[in-house]
Amino acid sequence: MRAVIFFTPLLLALSGCGGSGDNGMDHDTSGTAYAYQIVDCGIASSTSISEPSREVISDVHRFREVYGVTDLNNQDAIPDVNFDNKQVVAIHSGTKGNPAHGLRIDGVVTSANKLVVQYTAILPDRSGDCSYPTVAVYPYCFISMEKSELYVTYSEITEENSCGS
Repeated sequence: MRAVIFFTPLLLALSGCGGSGDNGMDHDTSGTAYAYQIVDCGIASSTSISEPSREVISDVHRFREVYGVTDLNNQDAIPDVNFDNKQVVAIHSGTKGNPAHGLRIDGVVTSANKLVVQYTAILPDRSGDCSYPTVAVYPYCFISMEKSELYVTYSEITEENSCGS
């Protein structure tokens, strides 16, 4: 796990492609930063979770269940999270049509007696400059943070990849 306080970009493994925030939207910047760690973010090619979902996980058994079916090709050990004092947020984008899709966790803030997980859904470039294989992919992210009694909500923005010059 990598410690993250404010901003953690998900590096897309697409050669020559980067992000461009051309949608004119940003997360609400009010609130106080809440510490979190990236447990795992990626793009699965095989999963049992094909629909978009967001879930707060507060016990190791549920975490093992959800993490284990997120990427059926992953042979790595399930990450160790101390659920005595931590909770995990799992975000799944559902089925997407090519590997230009992705997720990036932008931050977690406390605001109005709730925790807000801020993230960006990465979309493919629409200019026609990129060539993507047509293959089903399943973007996901897991983050951990101190357990809290605060209600967890989500703030999603979108960002389009750009390719070429």
